[in-house]
Amino acid sequence: MRFRTLSVNLSLLLFIGGTAISDVRAAGNSFLEESERGWFWYKDPTEPSDEDYSMSPENSADGDMNREASSGGISPQPSAVSRNSEDVPEQKSGADVLSAIMREKGYAELGEDNIDDVISALPRSADGYIGSSSLGVILPKTLEIAVDHPTSVNVERYFQLQRMTMNKSENFAAAARSIVIESPELDEMGAVVKSLKQRETEERMQKESMDETLHELSGTLTLVYVYNGSCPFCRQGVTEINSLADSGFTVVGISLDGIILEDLHAVRNIHAPSIASLYGIKSVPVLLGFYRNDEAKDPVVIMSNGLLSLSEIRKRMVSLKK
Repeated sequence: MRFRTLSVNLSLLLFIGGTAISDVRAAGNSFLEESERGWFWYKDPTEPSDEDYSMSPENSADGDMNREASSGGISPQPSAVSRNSEDVPEQKSGADVLSAIMREKGYAELGEDNIDDVISALPRSADGYIGSSSLGVILPKTLEIAVDHPTSVNVERYFQLQRMTMNKSENFAAAARSIVIESPELDEMGAVVKSLKQRETEERMQKESMDETLHELSGTLTLVYVYNGSCPFCRQGVTEINSLADSGFTVVGISLDGIILEDLHAVRNIHAPSIASLYGIKSVPVLLGFYRNDEAKDPVVIMSNGLLSLSEIRKRMVSLKK
């Protein structure tokens, strides 16, 4: 009895398994055939999203209208997508346009014998100009033909197309100028000019502020120019020191080697080598600043050590004021 029950159960399992296998194979599923790929190869079928569902013909408004048409006699209407695509013409590049003309004319390649026919077939605007995209393709070819075969016809053809290109550029430039006049905010060059103008104004304001600060310093600061008369850098620096003297600073010149620079605009210009050891001067030229009041933290400051430009000296002096 137990053996008979086991046989029945085994037969039932084999029947169920065989039915499942036959169903899988009948459905075209490769589940068993790809078992060697492992358990992880199987992927659930992607369910359609709401957007896909809403755009499907069965669920769209056009689909409803088409179903009504089939039952009630209303003629089917094209969908919105198809209507929009019909309204917008396909944009073709110059190379595509040229290739289409070549195929239509039956030309295998573009050459001297057929280029005029192809140029005459190129689409033109209302003003008679060939489109820029087509010009960009055909113009280099006309130049190539004119260079290889410089006949009057070939050269004239190239210059005619070049003139057309320049006319289109000039028309664009004229329109751009008109737009900029009407809408200045669209002019990027104008923005650059404004930036330059603003920078010039800021630089002028900084210079005025610096001049005011230096004028205040000239009333409390005496400049001492330490130099060697035989030093070329010292002689070169006289120009900057004279500019400071002419702007109102009191300047004293001190020579370490006894050679006096006579062109220095100084109230006193003397030989005093001891100042080098007194202030630890190792090289020249050196510009020292002596405050004439007791309010300064350091009564003597080194304004410059070495040859500096006038603007650099002025900036250092202003930094002392701050």
